[in-house]
Amino acid sequence: MEGLGEDAPPAPFSLLAPADDAQVSNLDPVTFTWEASTDDNVVYTLYLSPDIGSDRQFETTESRWVQPDLAEGRYRWAVTADDGHSVRTSLGAGSFEVVSEVAADPLPQQARTRLSVWPNPVQSTMQVAYGLDAPGAVALDVYDLLGRRVEGATLGWQGPGTHEAALNMARHPAGSYVVRLTREGQAPQFARFVLSD
Repeated sequence: MEGLGEDAPPAPFSLLAPADDAQVSNLDPVTFTWEASTDDNVVYTLYLSPDIGSDRQFETTESRWVQPDLAEGRYRWAVTADDGHSVRTSLGAGSFEVVSEVAADPLPQQARTRLSVWPNPVQSTMQVAYGLDAPGAVALDVYDLLGRRVEGATLGWQGPGTHEAALNMARHPAGSYVVRLTREGQAPQFARFVLSD
């Protein structure tokens, strides 16, 4: 019952992006994503702490936040989930650096492509966010855990930067799925998500 302490705190959740110790360009907005709570009516607070300057907080009911115009420097971040009865802090804190130009990276270019799905779990329509370091033809495909392609979209030629696409999953049964981002001439990127009833 409400007010008697019988409500459990929101379930533990992890930070997803930006990846720990990532470098992001000051020309692009930074997209923060974390695992969505399975609880109803959760308000998330993103805590953003630069090495130089004042700490900032942002509230949202979504499991993502896009923040443009971050100054160059190192940042630490964490998220809390508040269900109105108790608050849960994310499992660990993340850190990243905003740079004027992304330093040379020993990883292949396709390994730096960012891919995220929200909300997760998905109710019916899922949003897919991805970043491209170079222009190319882009396609999104969704597979069930048996490897069958169940949904997809050919998104055509896209330039570098952050992009978003929506896929309708309403006609598919609840369960775990994988979305694959394919770019011309590059290895595919994958993200897992859950489709709920």
